[in-house]
Amino acid sequence: MVRSIFYNIGMQAPLRVLICALWVLAGCGAGEEAPAQTDGPELAAQITTGKRLFMSNGCALCHGESGDGEGRIAHTLSPAPRNFADVRTYKQGNQAEHIAFSIANGLGDGGAMPSYPHISAADRQAMAQFIYSLQDEGASKGGGE
Repeated sequence: MVRSIFYNIGMQAPLRVLICALWVLAGCGAGEEAPAQTDGPELAAQITTGKRLFMSNGCALCHGESGDGEGRIAHTLSPAPRNFADVRTYKQGNQAEHIAFSIANGLGDGGAMPSYPHISAADRQAMAQFIYSLQDEGASKGGGE
C-alpha cells in the first residue's frame, strides 16, 4: 500500500527511501519509559534523584517543596496544583508510571500542568518515584482516576 501511494504521487526513488526511513524512525522509541525501580537501595537512590530533579525543574514553584500543592505561585493557578499526599487528586492515576506519563504529557484538561517531554524518561521515572513516595501511607496507593 505504501509503495502504491509513493508511485501514485510520482516520487523519485531516493525521495521514497528517505520518506520511508523517516517514517520508521519517527516510531522508534515512541512511548518508551525507563523501568521503575521497586525496592531497596536502588529505589532510595532513585527517590533522592527524583527529589533533586523535582526541585531543579521548578516543580516546587507550583507543587511546593513537600508536594503539598502550596508552592510559591500556587495561588495564581486555577485549578490549584495537586497535593501529592492525597491519592484522590490524581487525574491520570497515582502509580509511578502514571505520574511519569503526566510529567511527559501534562494533564491536557485545561489545567495549568504543562507537558515536559524534554525531561528524559529516566529522569521522569525518578521524579515519579519521588512523587509516589509523598503519598499518604494511610490512603490506598492502588489506582487513581
